Amino acid sequence: MQLRHLLIALSLSALCPAQSTAQAATRTQTKHFTITRALTTPGSGNLATLASTDLITTFSPFNQRLGTLTNANLTWGVTQTIGFTVANNGTGGSIATGGGGGFYFNATNFSGNGGGNSKSLASGDSGTTGFSINDSFDFASPYVGGYNPAIHALFLGSSDFTVSYNASFSGNYANLDAASSTVDADVTLTYSYIAVPEPSSIALTGLAMVGALVGIRRRRR
Repeated sequence: MQLRHLLIALSLSALCPAQSTAQAATRTQTKHFTITRALTTPGSGNLATLASTDLITTFSPFNQRLGTLTNANLTWGVTQTIGFTVANNGTGGSIATGGGGGFYFNATNFSGNGGGNSKSLASGDSGTTGFSINDSFDFASPYVGGYNPAIHALFLGSSDFTVSYNASFSGNYANLDAASSTVDADVTLTYSYIAVPEPSSIALTGLAMVGALVGIRRRRR
């Protein structure tokens, strides 16, 4: 009878090490972009600085063998910088830059954002202008707000999916000799999850129980 009670106690205590390994964890994927454009026609006109196909990448779905997904966070950071020189002809010059678009998982749009700025300089002067866009989106469980089931299906699917900022930027310029644009962008997808117990912990617990049982039987002999 004592042996039975002891085995029950060992079985219950064995659950504790396995449960203690279940903890919050994260997996992150990050992609960086650098897009440059240069003015080819001095004077006045429009400089296309970002095309709608420039900021497209792919990410992998969550590996469900790791545990239970609790949140997926997508964070975008986009910075455009334009350096320019006004023609040295006695007349001032300027450039106004701006643009925006929508954020997508595959063909599913979940938000949109944009920005802009402008700057004017005297004849012959050089300077810079630009703007930044920073956005962060949580697709938490339980899902709230603008959650879309199609997006969740991508996170838990078996195939890589497309993440994109379908945006166009441009600069309208006047009386410039030169201008160059650089768009730097970073996109990060972070999966938050509750990790499953590690198989090694469960195996060690089983070995400990077997060892305890063997020891008890030897003492009874």
